[in-house]
Amino acid sequence: MGWLFREQPLEDYGIDAHIEVVDDDTVRGKLVALQIKAGRSYFSTPADKGGWWFRAKADHFEYWLDFAIPVAIALVDLDSRLCHWQLVTESTVEKSDGTYWKLRVPKVHVLDSSAVQPLTDAADNASRRTRGPLGALVDKRDLIESVARELFAAPEIPLGSRKLVNGTGLYCLYYSGADELYCPIANGDPALPLYVGAAASNRRFGDGQVSPTSPSALSRRLQLLADIIREVEHRAPSECEHRLFLHDFTWRRLVVDDIWANAAEQFIVQQSSPIWNRVVRGFGSHSPGSHRKAGRKSRWDTLHPGRERADSLESAETVSELESLVQAHFKNMLKAPESRSWSSVSPAEPSNP
Repeated sequence: MGWLFREQPLEDYGIDAHIEVVDDDTVRGKLVALQIKAGRSYFSTPADKGGWWFRAKADHFEYWLDFAIPVAIALVDLDSRLCHWQLVTESTVEKSDGTYWKLRVPKVHVLDSSAVQPLTDAADNASRRTRGPLGALVDKRDLIESVARELFAAPEIPLGSRKLVNGTGLYCLYYSGADELYCPIANGDPALPLYVGAAASNRRFGDGQVSPTSPSALSRRLQLLADIIREVEHRAPSECEHRLFLHDFTWRRLVVDDIWANAAEQFIVQQSSPIWNRVVRGFGSHSPGSHRKAGRKSRWDTLHPGRERADSLESAETVSELESLVQAHFKNMLKAPESRSWSSVSPAEPSNP
């Protein structure tokens, strides 16, 4: 398909990955969420008109139907090495009075070039309107934008702080160091993060509602990022041109339900183009398990060496090539600052640990 595939880095409630529309090498900022299932057991219940029935608990389907972006079920046939899909919509889900609902995944729906147009249409035409807490129809983009604004107005905390953050939600990472490569975003603008992410949890109450305060997903995630920076600070080779220091990093965070955290994360990626999300990828990714072959060194590890897990990997690009990509990205991003006028906020004063 040629689209971007982003695996969810932390456990989520039935969302395994996001795929982002790419049109003529242009990233569109349009997304479809995937719930991926693999194995023969998912092809054991044939459906009429060709295909298979996919069954799941009703509260799972309700979650997918209410998700901020379209959700598709993807069934992977390990024998044929084909992936079959179906969108989760009011018209495709067969509801019942029981605990489980079902959805037919057509055999002809193969996740290849034939899926580009229908999934693009789903991403483009997904309803932008949803119901607010009082039942009034509101614009979904307005809600997502308000989440981003709240995040940008949150207090700024040093990444090295041991401050505990109770809950799940959304976070942004900022850089204020002396590396000229990142100079365009080292100006304190809350709408110009270096990196944005969502820390989700699958913990829920009996009625299917997310508990936004019980898990410690945000604390765990921010501590992981701090540990990564700390590792490369101490292990970077002496000839490293772009050294990182923990004291140059801060974060903002917002405790919010998973649905809005994921949607706002992608909104900020689209609007603010954080360099470690868009170009220098690989910062927050997990190390491959022992059953997976090690691949190429990520762009992030090439530009900022020192992470032990990447020591034995080969880089696909040179540092000089990556510097040129970063500079071109900032040049294009900062050409039209009015495009970020939506993000004007009055940030809170920085907070000490």
